[in-house]
Amino acid sequence: MIGIEDFTGYPDDGKVRLVKRLNGKAGFYVCDNDPIYAIEIDDDNSRRKEVETACLRLLLGARLRPVDDDGDETKEGVEQSFDIIRLANWTNNRECTAFIELCEMHASKETSLSFEDFFYSLNELFQPNKEQSKLNAYGLYCELALIDQLSEKFQRSIDFTDYWQLDGSSSKYDFTFPEGNIEVKSANKDLEVLIKHDQIFNKDKNYLTAICIERNPSGETLIDLIDRLLHREGCFTTLRSRLELNRRMLQVNEKDLSKRIHVRFIRSFEAKPINPFNELSDRVRQLSYRLNLTDMEYENEVELVARLLSEHL
Repeated sequence: MIGIEDFTGYPDDGKVRLVKRLNGKAGFYVCDNDPIYAIEIDDDNSRRKEVETACLRLLLGARLRPVDDDGDETKEGVEQSFDIIRLANWTNNRECTAFIELCEMHASKETSLSFEDFFYSLNELFQPNKEQSKLNAYGLYCELALIDQLSEKFQRSIDFTDYWQLDGSSSKYDFTFPEGNIEVKSANKDLEVLIKHDQIFNKDKNYLTAICIERNPSGETLIDLIDRLLHREGCFTTLRSRLELNRRMLQVNEKDLSKRIHVRFIRSFEAKPINPFNELSDRVRQLSYRLNLTDMEYENEVELVARLLSEHL
């Protein structure tokens, strides 16, 4: 397993050095301590393109002459053509680790993303919405806790991340199943959740899953939960879901990663019966409030998802 330390200790001499081959064409390189993901391609001048953002640099059809650890040219000094993504600026180790892990997955898994599209997907990771960081720690934990619960209960091999945050930051719901949508909310001990009215109560077939959590020394951290899910067979198997997981992780404040959380219980509700308003004026926009779900009829989350996936199990 390659890590950040594998890209350090090289001289800042502007030369591109091979760090590790990922397959016959792809590999990790380093230049002036910047990690580089590159794929060797056939010469094609028409493909040449350069894009530079705050943290990443894309070069399609770049001509490079890589050197070995001693600075000597490889392949008898023959210049080669590469598509490369260079991580030129990163603020913390989590960003660099995400870059490494996702590039490894891109090299090893089949994906419909072109190299250029993969670059733009990576670029979204390095532009987190800092204003939402404190909320995302608990929100993300609850979404992943539901994935964890479903993965444990279902005997069949189902990757529930295939239905999670399907449109990334533009996702309307946390989970989009064939027969309905699930929005996950963290709940306090009084079973109160913060609601954005139009998000849940609309013409779609929606369900609300409330997850009651508490800070508890015997609980687990967000890092613990993610590590368990990543090591579970049939979970986060696609590049899309891994990109989304890393995008969300980079929105979490560093101090929130060590907070230990315990899930007390999970309850799922059909949206229509719990709507507190019989009628809402069209003039009302962006209505948010705390909704108490005590004594409301609910169902088991596993039974709910089984019904929403009934034709696909």
